[in-house]
Amino acid sequence: MEPYVYPKGPVIGYGFDINGYFEVVFYEGMNVTDSQINEIYNVISKRASEVSIKEAPVVFGKSDFIQDEVSGYDSYYRPIIGAIKVTGETGACGTIGYAAQTGSGTKGYVTVQHLGTYVGYDMYQPTSDAAGSVSKISGHYADACFVPYSNVAAKIHVGSGVTKNVNSYVSSAHLIHGVVGEYICLGLPQA
Repeated sequence: MEPYVYPKGPVIGYGFDINGYFEVVFYEGMNVTDSQINEIYNVISKRASEVSIKEAPVVFGKSDFIQDEVSGYDSYYRPIIGAIKVTGETGACGTIGYAAQTGSGTKGYVTVQHLGTYVGYDMYQPTSDAAGSVSKISGHYADACFVPYSNVAAKIHVGSGVTKNVNSYVSSAHLIHGVVGEYICLGLPQA
């Protein structure tokens, strides 16, 4: 998808939607030709066929860039908590999903793999302060990566600088890296 991603191309977002379709979002401020749509569909279709999916269901749409509406999201946080801005070494930004701990006790956090694309990829929070390096990626099983980082807390940012404590855990989730078996704990925010 790289040749089609903004600013080189019109794509500002892509991934699976809640209904199981692969969704491609074009920037509404750019003209998109039928030829570009066909090229992008062919890229997706080729990758889908590599994992035995025939006739990949793809939805194309247009949107503007998402604006930060929740104040505090892009502030500096230590300890690191869930639902705050993290920046990868290339300058791409995303959101920390949650603080986590592996079955062997290594603390860190989980974010999307399409931000932390390979093992060793450096992360920063919010933009230039070191926040660890990716140690596990999920491959094509999920869109997740694990970043070891000792200064994390079981909290989630909910907006305007307000955080909520995590009060319970599920220990049966897996962050898959080729094989099943790397356990992590998922936090649930207080109601």
